[in-house]
Amino acid sequence: MLGKVPYMTSYAKDLVNTGALPINDNWHLNKRALPLLSALAKLGYKKTPHCLNEHLSVELIPWRTPTVNTNYKNYLKCNIKEIYNNSICFAANESKRIVNKKLNSVVILRFNLDTTKYLLNKLKTIGQSSCILSTGYSSSGKCAYAEFSLASIPDVRFISVWGPRSRNNFPPQNDLDEIVKKI
Repeated sequence: MLGKVPYMTSYAKDLVNTGALPINDNWHLNKRALPLLSALAKLGYKKTPHCLNEHLSVELIPWRTPTVNTNYKNYLKCNIKEIYNNSICFAANESKRIVNKKLNSVVILRFNLDTTKYLLNKLKTIGQSSCILSTGYSSSGKCAYAEFSLASIPDVRFISVWGPRSRNNFPPQNDLDEIVKKI
């Protein structure tokens, strides 16, 4: 059974019945799909913004708050098994269906290095071992990425990306372009 999500009462009441899904769709298109597709297009991949062949967005922590807060770490701690089974494994399995070679079997997380390490430590508590394989920065030095692997999902690469004050957004487009090129 899932733990209680802070500030939420039910999925239907808080998302489905509020009209938030079209807002979320628009947010994912503009903040996730289009920046990734733009970076891929600069590498010669076909730009297909309304097609899941090239990109998939999944919420690791499925709630919306108007401001960033630290409750997500408590949510990770209390729900790590469910996050692993229902979000991480789902994203890993579906990433294998992405048709472009750059993102096939790649899961990108919008986490900074500290949060990535926190996630990996929590995964360890449920027997999921991991290893940070590499880290790097964009040429601006402001944005970065960390690649890690999970022993239980060896055929999928996980990459966390972040930038200063990017909050839940990807780094600025030029930096994201460089990071995607390095994947």
